[in-house]
Amino acid sequence: MALLQAILEENKIRRNRIFRDRLNPLDAYDDAEILSRYRMTRQCLMDVIDIVRKDVSHETKRSHALTPEEQTFAALRYYATGSFQQVVGDILGLSQPSVSRAVKNVSNALASFAGQVIQFPTDCRKLQTVKEGFMEKFGFPNVIGCVDGSFIPIKAPSSREDVYVCRKGFHAVNVQGICDSQKKFTNLLVKFPGSAHDAFIWSGAITVELTTAVKAIISTGVLHNICESKGIPLPEVYQVGAEDEGSEDITPTDRGQDVVEGEAVRASLIRAHFV
Repeated sequence: MALLQAILEENKIRRNRIFRDRLNPLDAYDDAEILSRYRMTRQCLMDVIDIVRKDVSHETKRSHALTPEEQTFAALRYYATGSFQQVVGDILGLSQPSVSRAVKNVSNALASFAGQVIQFPTDCRKLQTVKEGFMEKFGFPNVIGCVDGSFIPIKAPSSREDVYVCRKGFHAVNVQGICDSQKKFTNLLVKFPGSAHDAFIWSGAITVELTTAVKAIISTGVLHNICESKGIPLPEVYQVGAEDEGSEDITPTDRGQDVVEGEAVRASLIRAHFV
């Protein structure tokens, strides 16, 4: 009987869930610390919470269900640092599965909002405004956008993982973006596997499933545009200036007529506007 009672007591202990104290960054950090940790101001953080609130709120009787605020804190911390979900959870007092669900929920919500903040100019007035912006800031006429692409490292997909291996030898999604003169995304294409060619690599692998990874990438584009519209500066690590270490050299065999002509046009523009 004593042994049976001990076993039952042990099982009871195992069934009891232990919840850690949850951190509220709005209460715990000052404005500078919030900007450093979440890459946005306090007010911007609250605005993002309001954007996703309806989509991430769930009617549940569970007393420990995550609030929209807690889910947003977890997702934004994950986006901002690229840390493992367990690390984010330890900081915020959440379990790794809770962080994973939060990232998925917030990513879905922000991705569905993308059409409202990532818009390519289509009418003549908007196109002219973009052209004037590039001309005023950079002296380039008739430019409606700057296009480039990036490899975003991801966790190996469960199917067709081979097509996601990029030229650098790791699994990635190939992302193409177009920006206007205000450094806002006007188009963001996130669908090509890493085996498609590109010339630049973002650091920090995305450690979530492929579907969530795609929406997380779109979400960061949405957040970037929101921050740009509010005048929030980029962290120093992302300031433009140094040559990209991940750039791939074009071998002589890749140099077709288009490449040669393109280099000639580029050289002409450099001489006209920067020399």
